[in-house]
Amino acid sequence: MFEFDFEQFTSQLGSQLVESHKALTESLSESLSESISAGVKAALENISSPQDGPQPVRSARFTVTREAPVYSLDGGGPSMVRDAWYSAREHDADARERLRRFRVQSEEVAKLAHHAVRMNATSAQFAVSTSSASAVIPPGYRPDLFVPQLTQGRPLTNALSTGTIANATPFVVPVFTSASGATGDHTEGTNPTAGSLSLTTTTVTPGAISGLLQLTREIVDSSNPAIDQIALNAMRESYAQQTEAKVYAMLNGASGAGGTIASGLVPSGAQAATFSSTGGTPYAEVALIKGIRQQLAAYPFKRFAAPTAALMGQNATGIFATVTDSTGRPLFPSVGAQNAVGTGAAGQGWDVDGQVFRPAWAMTGTAAGDSQILILNEADAWAWESPLLTFRFEEKSGPALIEMALFGYFATHVLRPVGLSGIRITSS
Repeated sequence: MFEFDFEQFTSQLGSQLVESHKALTESLSESLSESISAGVKAALENISSPQDGPQPVRSARFTVTREAPVYSLDGGGPSMVRDAWYSAREHDADARERLRRFRVQSEEVAKLAHHAVRMNATSAQFAVSTSSASAVIPPGYRPDLFVPQLTQGRPLTNALSTGTIANATPFVVPVFTSASGATGDHTEGTNPTAGSLSLTTTTVTPGAISGLLQLTREIVDSSNPAIDQIALNAMRESYAQQTEAKVYAMLNGASGAGGTIASGLVPSGAQAATFSSTGGTPYAEVALIKGIRQQLAAYPFKRFAAPTAALMGQNATGIFATVTDSTGRPLFPSVGAQNAVGTGAAGQGWDVDGQVFRPAWAMTGTAAGDSQILILNEADAWAWESPLLTFRFEEKSGPALIEMALFGYFATHVLRPVGLSGIRITSS
């Protein structure tokens, strides 16, 4: 029969408890508790995010708490001796759980004490900050806040009629020139005299527009946001700006409203006029506004239809925005317009006798023969373009480079010059 020597067990256990109590009391002192809390907080704040890629480091929202010892060893609370007895003899689950928690607490205190010592030693040797440790705290990227390229739009192109082309092959457009004797008073029993009809042709020659950007594979594979899409968008915007400039060159040039003015027309047949922005009385620019109204009034008598669009450059836009009458009252107020020439809204357009004049950024010409204002009917001027093709070449120049390419055809032409009215502005 098994005989349990309680006195011997008590004596041995008491010696062990004295040593454990001494070690536990020293480990759980107030100074060590503060060091442990600081060390744990610093460690948690520097734990990297499990997500892929660079992530911003955010301050950890937590508090460090210390669980009370299972056995206080001061005469209060559970007794370790009693728990050891009941665990061995009675297989008491609660006593066994308290002994297990005591062992876990002792191990955790030893680990935290060792970690706190290492943290204190490191802090004593290095002054670590976000500037000296930038390699381990990379910048966090915010693709949702990406600032894209400015889109300038194509107000001139949008004012024209548009068509589609497939290649650079020139094409011919038939144009009416004149007709005579087409009709006359009829004499009974007598056939009319044949009239004459004269036609001509206009040749339109499209041109190609292309672009190419080379990107390294590293930047394409690791970029955030996607650099390949940014590159393609930049080429598309460049194409839009280039074609808009081509439209202004056509409308403003010799095939448009450019040339020497004779009786209100240039040699190509477009309406044209020049007005001064400083010769009006009693205030400057008033004469220019009168000239604009004069051209609007003359347009139906030369084109025999109303204009569908009116556009102006930056110089003309500034005049519209600031012109006043003799009392200093704006001629184009945005609100409360009474007995005024029209109304205006910066960035949207100015209304003159019911025709809205819109700003067009591509109208940059300021020379004596350049039109600062264009009035037209969309049926008389055209722009043709092909579908815009974009390409991505992965290994054209080897695996190190990825090429983004763009290609398209574009053409513009004034088919009926008289439907275009150009107004030039002089400063003297």
